[in-house]
Amino acid sequence: MAFRYQERVEICKKQEGFLGSYYCATLLAAVGINRYIVRYENRWVQGGARQMTEVLDADEVRPQPPTISCTNFSVSDKVDAYVNYAWWVGRVTRKIEPIRTYCVSLDNGGIEVQVPPSKMRIHLDWEDGRWVLPMNRILSI
Repeated sequence: MAFRYQERVEICKKQEGFLGSYYCATLLAAVGINRYIVRYENRWVQGGARQMTEVLDADEVRPQPPTISCTNFSVSDKVDAYVNYAWWVGRVTRKIEPIRTYCVSLDNGGIEVQVPPSKMRIHLDWEDGRWVLPMNRILSI
């Protein structure tokens, strides 16, 4: 997929410790036909003086998913939870009332975190240029 200059994208790192995470970034340039330079929104160089930039392979860059309004999740729903400045893939394990937060078991390491619905979204996969829900249904947008 070709991206435009300054387009907001998500980065799906393939390195240990980052698997299952999506970092928000802005596309700065294409490098050849299979690489991009991006600037992260919430990753900083040492000391926090400036935002980190990185050259990435095309398979680590995807468009930002469409916004799907959802604040009510069920146990076992596959979701992305916004934790430590990134979206992490996981599954809802329980709902905590009355404070209305959810426990999410993250796929990367099985760590369980408590997340309010405002920091959650339905997980979508980017496959062959289209958004796909976890149950293999194609999302029309």
